[in-house]
Amino acid sequence: MPDAIRRRCAHTTHPWRRRFAVAHAAGAALLTSETARADEALRPVSHVLEAVASLDRYDLAALTLTLGVILFGVVTAIALLRTRRRLSQIAAAKQSEINDLREERDRATALLLAEPQVVVVWPGGAEEPEIVGDPALVTRSAVPRRVLAFGTWLEPDKAQAMDEAVEALLQFLRSPAAAAVLKAKGLDPP
Repeated sequence: MPDAIRRRCAHTTHPWRRRFAVAHAAGAALLTSETARADEALRPVSHVLEAVASLDRYDLAALTLTLGVILFGVVTAIALLRTRRRLSQIAAAKQSEINDLREERDRATALLLAEPQVVVVWPGGAEEPEIVGDPALVTRSAVPRRVLAFGTWLEPDKAQAMDEAVEALLQFLRSPAAAAVLKAKGLDPP
C-alpha cells in the first residue's frame, strides 16, 4: 500500500508539476536564446527557477507558507505605519482645536472678570452652581454661595422676585421642553 501511494504521489504524476516544468523549459529556452550579456543578467533568475522546480511538494508548501507569513508581516507593518501617521495628524489637529478652545475660554474669562460683576452658572446636571466674579460686591461674606441669598443684599420684594425667577429657570431647565430645545440647538441637556 505505501508503494502504491508513493507511485501515485510521485513527482511526475501531478499535472501542475508537468505544467510548471513546461513553463520552466520555455522560460529557459527564452533565456538561452538571448545574448550573452542578457544571459549573465538573468542567470540568477534561472537558478531560482531551477531551485523551485527541484523542490518537492512539502518543501514547496513550506516555502509558500513562509513567504505568505513574510508578506503578511510586511503588509501589516505598512498598514500600521500609515495608521500611525494618520492618527498623529488627527491628534495634532485635535490638540490645535483644544488649544484654540482654551484660548477662547481664557479670553471669555478675562472679559467676564474685567468689570466688577458676579455671574452664577448651573452646569448641566449639577446641583451646585458655579459662581464667577467677586461675591464681595453684593455680600459682606467671603462665602460665594451667599450671593444666592438674595434677601441679604436686596430689598425684600426684589429678593422674592429673584428667588422665583431663579426657581422658574431651574425648573424649566429640568423639564423635557428644555431638553428638546437644547437638543435642537445641538447642545447636551442637563
